Amino acid sequence: MLTPAPMCRLTILVHKNGEEKLISRLHESGLIEVTDIADAPEDLKKLLGGKQKRLDKRIAEHKSFLERGIDALKEEPPGGFGEIMAYFSPKIQKKTVVTERSLSEIEADLLIIKPEIQQAVSLRTTAEEAREELGRLKDERALLTLLIPFDFDLSYLGRSEFLSVRAGFFEKEEAGLLNKELTGRGIDGYILRQAEVEGGEVIVIASLFRCSAEVERALKKFSFREFNPGILSGKPDEVIAGIDRETEELEEKIHTIRGEQEKLRKRDLLAFQALHEEFAVLRSREEGLLHSDSEKDLTVIRGFVPEKEKEELKELCDNASSGLSLCIFERVDPESEEIPVLCHHHPAIRPFVMLTKLFATPQYGETDPTLFLAPVLVITFGIMLGDVGYGLLLVILSALILNGAGREEGDLRDLTLVLLACGFSGIFFGFLEGGFFGDLLPQFAGDNYIPGIINPLEDPIRMLTIALIFGILHLNAGLILGARKNLMAGNKAGMLREQGVWFMLEPCAAVLIFIFFGWADFGWSVKYAAVAGTIISVAVIMLSEGPLGFFSLTGFLGDWLSYSRILALALATGGIAMTINIITGMMAGIGEIFVIAAAVFCIAGHMINFILQVLGGFIHSLRLQYVEFFGKFYEGGGESFSPFSYKRVYTIQEGDTK
Repeated sequence: MLTPAPMCRLTILVHKNGEEKLISRLHESGLIEVTDIADAPEDLKKLLGGKQKRLDKRIAEHKSFLERGIDALKEEPPGGFGEIMAYFSPKIQKKTVVTERSLSEIEADLLIIKPEIQQAVSLRTTAEEAREELGRLKDERALLTLLIPFDFDLSYLGRSEFLSVRAGFFEKEEAGLLNKELTGRGIDGYILRQAEVEGGEVIVIASLFRCSAEVERALKKFSFREFNPGILSGKPDEVIAGIDRETEELEEKIHTIRGEQEKLRKRDLLAFQALHEEFAVLRSREEGLLHSDSEKDLTVIRGFVPEKEKEELKELCDNASSGLSLCIFERVDPESEEIPVLCHHHPAIRPFVMLTKLFATPQYGETDPTLFLAPVLVITFGIMLGDVGYGLLLVILSALILNGAGREEGDLRDLTLVLLACGFSGIFFGFLEGGFFGDLLPQFAGDNYIPGIINPLEDPIRMLTIALIFGILHLNAGLILGARKNLMAGNKAGMLREQGVWFMLEPCAAVLIFIFFGWADFGWSVKYAAVAGTIISVAVIMLSEGPLGFFSLTGFLGDWLSYSRILALALATGGIAMTINIITGMMAGIGEIFVIAAAVFCIAGHMINFILQVLGGFIHSLRLQYVEFFGKFYEGGGESFSPFSYKRVYTIQEGDTK
């Protein structure tokens, strides 16, 4: 479909007796987008004289309470390689079948499992306190280990009636300067002991009370970091032994708590998540209807619905409300109100919609460029990558993501499907361009089993010609869509100025270029027509745009030459891969001992080149769409259709086959 789905304005009037079930069915169907009742005609608002709905605070409180229980039972990320494997092969989320229930019925279930939630929160709090204490003991032990060489009671540290005893750490380069500083100040009422440790020295200094202030001033001159152990008495080695015993007890306590948490997780986490989602559905339903209107016996909902869904919606309302509702459909006026945009595409094209929206959502009634973006992106990417080996890697990586984190619907799944299509395109054009990790096969297998039809490295001019021909066709497709847009808007003069002039200029300029370079010869009538057409076209552009018309001419030429990046990226893929293979062969030729190093270099080099070329090919293919192609006809700026619904993750409505 070239344009977004036609929409119509919807007004639903429902009697209170059928309201609850109807709203529930509407929410589950996701057929409509609810809008503010304030936008309704004044006569309708006067007729109602009702009041807007308010959120039930109890739902937010219950959700928050359940969230604390769920967070308390969530598993910690595995970290490292385990986290990577979890990304590619996550656990399959089981869904709980639920029936349509009222708030009071769901609250009754919450009351039953409330003790388990409180237990989960309590266990987590206790475990966090124990881990914090473990961290403190670890720091305390590290500090006390530094004081073991001094073998004194920790109770000596601090100030007494006659002495001040301090312990701390000195940087290595400053440790020897303290004694000189104290001697230079004429201080003699102190005892200094030092012990060398990694990165510096630990000191213990005891000074008489009369000179403690001078000692403190001397210490401040250097990077002295004082120790303040939390243990107040005992020798360091004795205290460390006590800390080790306490640490062991805490670790055993944490292990026991983890066991209890695991039991709760297996038994109750799914129930917590399902119940939380039921409250979330109710919350979503309430929030969606905040802008509806309500009075004693009647509720009015205003919104938008796709035209092709009108009959389905009307049947849903009649059945859900037992005939106690009325659906009013009105034609929309794009000039007077902003209409949400819903794009319908074939499943093969649908994943590319997110790339269009990444640039801008189409306006209502505007041409949706996704149908053109999808094939051109895949083709240009495939030509730029042009390597069977790299294409296979991309297909395998995409398949792993689809089996893992990309299993659920969303942007990640759509992007992965796009990359999968690009991977197959890379394989196809790899066969045409004769690349398998560059020239890996002829370099190391002795024969090129993928000879290809056109090698960018051997015949760059031919590849450049293909790229420029493709570019001029692509640009003209954009101009045709721009002309269609002007004609649909009744702007024939604009179509002639903005697109028609280029349709005349291009063939005329082509004839003159072919004559200038001697590529072809034409009759005098064709030459005169080409000169006249070029002069007229340039004159129209300059008259329409003034001096800026010059930049339109150079801009169009620049847009066309931008397609030479197809050749540039194809050369980069093959050239870098060939360089990696040459260096690998040179390393392996030094001797048998370097064969393993050569293999590691080869694999690492090709992986880096794979990442660079996939990123480069994808970005530059998108750029040809966003800058060169979209600039000829596409504006965007619409608002996506936001259905009145909630995407369930942990539950499934009874009778729903999704």
